[in-house]
Amino acid sequence: MLPAASSRARSYRGAMDLVPTTTGANPIVPTSWEFTALLVSGALIALVVVAIISLSRDRHYTAAQRLLRLLWLLVILAAPVLGPILWLTVGRNRVLDRQES
Repeated sequence: MLPAASSRARSYRGAMDLVPTTTGANPIVPTSWEFTALLVSGALIALVVVAIISLSRDRHYTAAQRLLRLLWLLVILAAPVLGPILWLTVGRNRVLDRQES
């Protein structure tokens, strides 16, 4: 009975050897991919906030066009990368073109 217990312990120890360990790494300090993820997510949040502020400050929409403004807001929120880019390139320019005419 003792040999079976020791073989189980040996196999468990063998499984623990497969877990990668980094010696000397501080678990509190973020790694490079965590910095990259923070920068990308921060840029996306900033892009969405800028697009929403731009949409809300746009006073060229009349009361009848509130549905269009709501639609733009839904596009910005539903597609957090493509929505703000579309608003800042297409939607905002269309409003500015209407103002100049």
